[in-house]
Amino acid sequence: MSQSHWDFWIDRGGTFTDVIGRDPTGQLHARKMLPKIRLPTGTQLLPASEL
Repeated sequence: MSQSHWDFWIDRGGTFTDVIGRDPTGQLHARKMLPKIRLPTGTQLLPASEL
Protein backbone atom coordinates (compact mmCIF):
# COMPACT_ATOMS: atom_id res chain seq x y z
CA MET A 1 0.00 0.00 0.00
CA SER A 2 1.66 3.25 -1.07
CA GLN A 3 1.08 6.54 0.66
CA SER A 4 0.19 9.71 -1.22
CA HIS A 5 1.33 12.11 1.48
CA TRP A 6 4.37 13.17 3.47
CA ASP A 7 4.87 12.53 7.21
CA PHE A 8 6.99 14.92 9.30
CA TRP A 9 8.69 14.71 12.70
CA ILE A 10 10.15 17.83 14.29
CA ASP A 11 12.48 18.11 17.27
CA ARG A 12 12.98 21.67 18.42
CA GLY A 13 16.16 21.73 20.47
CA GLY A 14 18.17 24.51 22.09
CA THR A 15 20.05 25.74 19.03
CA PHE A 16 18.85 23.72 16.05
CA THR A 17 15.53 22.37 14.87
CA ASP A 18 15.73 18.87 13.38
CA VAL A 19 13.14 17.92 10.77
CA ILE A 20 12.65 14.44 9.32
CA GLY A 21 10.21 13.86 6.49
CA ARG A 22 9.06 10.62 4.88
CA ASP A 23 7.96 11.06 1.27
CA PRO A 24 5.20 9.04 -0.44
CA THR A 25 7.75 6.40 -1.56
CA GLY A 26 8.95 5.83 2.03
CA GLN A 27 12.30 7.61 1.62
CA LEU A 28 13.43 9.64 4.64
CA HIS A 29 14.76 13.20 4.33
CA ALA A 30 16.53 14.86 7.28
CA ARG A 31 17.34 18.54 7.75
CA LYS A 32 18.93 20.52 10.58
CA MET A 33 17.88 24.16 10.63
CA LEU A 34 18.58 27.27 12.68
CA PRO A 35 15.22 28.67 13.81
CA LYS A 36 14.34 32.18 12.62
CA ILE A 37 12.43 32.90 15.84
CA ARG A 38 14.03 32.03 19.18
CA LEU A 39 11.52 30.82 21.75
CA PRO A 40 12.39 30.76 25.44
CA THR A 41 13.18 27.42 27.03
CA GLY A 42 11.52 26.18 30.21
CA THR A 43 14.38 27.45 32.38
CA GLN A 44 14.03 30.92 30.87
CA LEU A 45 10.33 31.03 31.69
CA LEU A 46 10.77 30.35 35.41
CA PRO A 47 12.67 32.48 37.89
CA ALA A 48 15.81 30.77 39.19
CA SER A 49 14.31 30.68 42.70
CA GLU A 50 11.55 28.35 41.43
CA LEU A 51 13.86 25.82 39.77
